[in-house]
Amino acid sequence: LSKYIGQVGKGGLPLDEFKRRQRAYIDAEKQVMYDLRGVIAERGANIVNDSTGSLCEIEDEAMFKRLAEDSLIVYIKAEPEEEAALVEQTILEPKPLYFPPAKFDGWLADYMKENGFKNVEDFTPDDFSRWVFPKLFHSRLPKYQRIADTYGITIPSRVMRGIKTQEEFFDIVKNR
Repeated sequence: LSKYIGQVGKGGLPLDEFKRRQRAYIDAEKQVMYDLRGVIAERGANIVNDSTGSLCEIEDEAMFKRLAEDSLIVYIKAEPEEEAALVEQTILEPKPLYFPPAKFDGWLADYMKENGFKNVEDFTPDDFSRWVFPKLFHSRLPKYQRIADTYGITIPSRVMRGIKTQEEFFDIVKNR
C-alpha cells in the first residue's frame, strides 16, 4: 500500500499521478468503512477495526454516523511525550502519507518556497516527508478528537499500557 501511495520528489511519482493515487487511496478507505457493516454481520460483534490515521481526513459525516451505528469508535489518545516520539520516529524513518487535498498544495508550495525549489523533482521525497509530517500530524489531532466527541469515546493511551489480552482491551473499552 505504501508503495502504491508513493511520494513526490526526485525519484518519486509525478505530481499528477501522486494526486490521482491519493484520491484512489482515500476513496478505497472510505469504501472499506462502508463495508464494515457486512464484515460485522459475517464475523460477529467483537471486531477491532484498526483504521489508518487518515480516516480523519474523510469528509463524509454519513460514513461516520454509520460507523457509530455499527461499532464503537475509540480514539486512543497519546500522551504528549508519545506524540513527540511518533513524530521523531517518522522523521527518522519517513514513509508515504495521505494528505488532505485542501492542505497538500499549500504545504508543498511552502516547502518549495522555504527551500528554494522550483520543481517537485528538485527535492527528495523523504526530505519533504520529514518537513511535512509534523504539520500533518498536528492538523489531525483535533480531527480525531472531534470524531471521538461526536461519534465515540476517548481513552488515554496510559490506560491501555500493559494490556495483554483481547479481554483486557474490551474490559477497558466497556468501562469507559
